[in-house]
Amino acid sequence: GNELLVQLLSDYPVSGENYRTNQHTVDRALAVLQQDFIHLGVSPDRPAAVDSPRGEFVGYLMLDALIGNTDRHHENWGVIVIRIAGSTLVEAELAPSFDHASCLGRELADVDRARRLSKSPNDPKIQTYLSKMDSRWYLNPGDRKRMTPIAAFRHAALRMPDAAAAWLARIERITPEFVDNLLAAMPASMSKEARQFARFMLLFNASQLCGKPFKP
Repeated sequence: GNELLVQLLSDYPVSGENYRTNQHTVDRALAVLQQDFIHLGVSPDRPAAVDSPRGEFVGYLMLDALIGNTDRHHENWGVIVIRIAGSTLVEAELAPSFDHASCLGRELADVDRARRLSKSPNDPKIQTYLSKMDSRWYLNPGDRKRMTPIAAFRHAALRMPDAAAAWLARIERITPEFVDNLLAAMPASMSKEARQFARFMLLFNASQLCGKPFKP
């Protein structure tokens, strides 16, 4: 992503810890992906309304919002370059989404997860944790505050409403039973607290994305 942004924008930083740059905005990423040489890859399960790399990217941002991925910096998205044989022509496909490790509260210890899930009025609340998560996206170049993953998706949804609606229809499938079955398939090394935290986060974020009451 950073290499694409540098090619398109003369003021984009090219050196240093630029994965932290406040020049990284959703609008700029969508502008990059609108270039004619970038196409959609093959996917058997893509919604019919998603017919462009930008529409696909909206789905990546929705995934980030759902799982609480805070690390979609500009080296955590990109394209796969394809050189046409016998030609100097360069084509590219939007790369599949990758590197989602910074999600589901993975940096928290189990004791912190348990406290946030506690109903004690003296303990920190998981909803507060979720509302303060930062993404690697900024609303405007030069902003000091980063957007939350949900705010980044909602901003992209304003630009690509049909694609966003198609992806949000997938969120409707996420029920407590679906999440319970998913977590039941996780390795035994996943602690009880991590399962409970992940369950709450997935269901809470799904309700926020769909604008529906939260039902744990």
